[in-house]
Amino acid sequence: METNNNAIGAVAAAAIDNPGEVMQSLDNLKNTLQQISNTASGMQTEDDSASQWSFEDTIDELMSKISGYTYYDLPWTKRNTPKGSSNRYNIDDESGTVKANASEEDVIEYANTVYHYDMSDNESEEFKTFDDAKNALENEGNFNVVNVADTKQISLFPTEKKKEVMEPANTIISKMDDAAYTQFINDIQNPYLKAQINQAVDLLKANKQKEAYSKLRGLLDNLKNLKESLVNSKTFSIIAQSEKPKLTKSDILEFVKQRKK
Repeated sequence: METNNNAIGAVAAAAIDNPGEVMQSLDNLKNTLQQISNTASGMQTEDDSASQWSFEDTIDELMSKISGYTYYDLPWTKRNTPKGSSNRYNIDDESGTVKANASEEDVIEYANTVYHYDMSDNESEEFKTFDDAKNALENEGNFNVVNVADTKQISLFPTEKKKEVMEPANTIISKMDDAAYTQFINDIQNPYLKAQINQAVDLLKANKQKEAYSKLRGLLDNLKNLKESLVNSKTFSIIAQSEKPKLTKSDILEFVKQRKK
């Protein structure tokens, strides 16, 4: 208490001797604190907005389910996936693998578990990085941390190589140029689907989000109903139950009549 009183007294004395300088220092401190507060508030707002679900995310989710593409941004799940290495590891000891397909965080947790009592006795901190955890596990030769990608073994009977499927470079429609968008639309084989998606995109370009949402929602519902009706139809039953299905003209006409009702 005495120390606080002395400090207050010193400030009061300085204010009396040189009030202008003290007030300027207080103003500078106030401005600095305000800038720090504004910066922190801005960072918090930016982080929150990135992780909050918006109406644009709803539209993107519908568009993605229909076409595999989005309109505004990357899917919400991709934007909010925790950052970190995607590598996976096996932790082996002399008896074999003690922990398989572990993430870097799993390796850190395992090392902290193994050396918990040693760290407590030595009053040392837990491992916080993957490299520190890996080095500790391998230091005395008790463990070996192996990247799963390096454990691929050569098969005596190699399987046929799968053809690599090239994913489009840009799956965000609003960021496509005219040529890329034309290619995207032309790749849609179904004329009805192509027309509906094209109309929805035109609405979004015109900032008519509610109308675009209604069109995409209705389109997705129609596609689901069509799929369910096809699965439940007599025609599909014939195809599913016969190794060599034989469809008559009457079967096909009957199916078309049911779709028109």
